[in-house]
Amino acid sequence: MENVDYCISFAALMLDPREIKAANYQYDLPNDRIAAWPLEKRSESKLLIWSKGQIKHSHFYRLAEELVKGDTLFLNHTKVIPARLLFHNRNGGAIEVFCLEPVGVTIEESMSSREHCTWYCLVGGARKWRDDEALHISKSGKELSARMVCREEGRFQIQFTWLGVNSFSDVLTTFGNIPLPPYFKRDAVESDWERYQTVFARYEGSVAAPTASLHFDDELLQLLPQRGIAIRELSLHVGAGTFKPVVSETMRDHDMHSEPFSVPIVTIESCLNQGRCIAVGTTAMRTLESLYWLGRKILLGRWRDDTLFVGQWEPYDHEHKPSKHEALSALISWMKEQERHTLTASTSLMIAPGYQMRVCDGLITNFHQPGSTLILLVAAATGDQWRSIYEEALKNDYRFLSYGDSSLLWISSSESHLPDSSTQPS
Repeated sequence: MENVDYCISFAALMLDPREIKAANYQYDLPNDRIAAWPLEKRSESKLLIWSKGQIKHSHFYRLAEELVKGDTLFLNHTKVIPARLLFHNRNGGAIEVFCLEPVGVTIEESMSSREHCTWYCLVGGARKWRDDEALHISKSGKELSARMVCREEGRFQIQFTWLGVNSFSDVLTTFGNIPLPPYFKRDAVESDWERYQTVFARYEGSVAAPTASLHFDDELLQLLPQRGIAIRELSLHVGAGTFKPVVSETMRDHDMHSEPFSVPIVTIESCLNQGRCIAVGTTAMRTLESLYWLGRKILLGRWRDDTLFVGQWEPYDHEHKPSKHEALSALISWMKEQERHTLTASTSLMIAPGYQMRVCDGLITNFHQPGSTLILLVAAATGDQWRSIYEEALKNDYRFLSYGDSSLLWISSSESHLPDSSTQPS
């Protein structure tokens, strides 16, 4: 098996993901396979397990049976914000404002703002919004106003002011709506406020749920540690770019969205334990893998204290690539020197075929949209078998996308499965 793993890794190293054609990662997804509503019980969803080319079927509530003592699950504790705001202009025309990210400050700082804040937004019906017009919403003596500041790169800067509400977090709770993905083709209902949110959501900032974690319920979260399976937290705020379609012919011309994340030092330290690291969701995987590249920056002296960032194509150069232990140890040492208990950074990392996993040994994830960057991430984890995995899921009536079923993918080409780096091609 080691020779097979080595061949998979060698092929990946020789592939430049910038030349990947998105058209090669399409598949036929019938509309009736898209789950528009969640199951009554979260953990009743199906679970497809893929390992070394073999597939078996189970249910999510039996996840602990697929893991062993010493494994660690990494969960994204981000919280979805009610980012959709519906205004009307002076003539009654509907204008929808979708908050993406704050301008010039962190999400945490903006959410705690007391009087006003400015966000990058998407605007539906923007042609009905005159430049000098302020839009208003009133509810139970509380008021929210929005004024367009400027437009740039397909999005708008919108300044919000309010009365009768303490913070912008309270503003969104009072006036906003849950931002369901557009492929649901329905409006959010009251139950979505609970179900399009993980049971452990804590840190406000996402405009889309980390959907792989929607399958966990309190019962399963209590069972896993009893079986010797560790659970560690991290946070990556999911941006609307997660739904951005790939329209370019090759990935070279696709701009990956940047997303902020934070990771406690104890979570990073747990990546160096002997057990397997399993990312719960593509967001957790991008965060964990980004830790490696930040550690590499520190080793090479290529970092600035105020700009801890991982670029889209950063992993695909041919310079020195240290071991996981070297990179993460450097990152941990730097944090201790800086007296930081939590790492705050951002990433636009593109994980696609050609990428060798440095931290993650496994991935728990839902079934994603055809031709998306998330399909490319799955293909990076499973090689050219991603298509047979998806065909098997369709054949066995799995439910797809955000409210759909799940999969557990074991990554045979992760660093922990590879021969010593001194024997590999550079």
